[in-house]
Amino acid sequence: MHHHKKGNGLTKEQIKAMHAVIDGADVYNRTIAVRLREVEKNNPTLIRITKAHRTPRDGAAAQPYFGAILTAAGVEAITPRKQFRARTARNAAIEARP
Repeated sequence: MHHHKKGNGLTKEQIKAMHAVIDGADVYNRTIAVRLREVEKNNPTLIRITKAHRTPRDGAAAQPYFGAILTAAGVEAITPRKQFRARTARNAAIEARP
């Protein structure tokens, strides 16, 4: 499996993983967790990895690996310029949906 690096030094897979936590999320998917750890190692300014926010009390339930959120630099790294400005408006619209 070859990783295609973009100009920002991120692979397509890493960018996909970063999109998953653009507004902050607990990470349950192992592949995404691994990709985000790679980003943290190679580009620590793009992401903040934290303890998971909602850990299920039930030990049998799926446990998140960690919580993560992109920094402003991280959002910028994976967002084409034009979309960057439109993004906040779009997110507000998505959240307002029933």
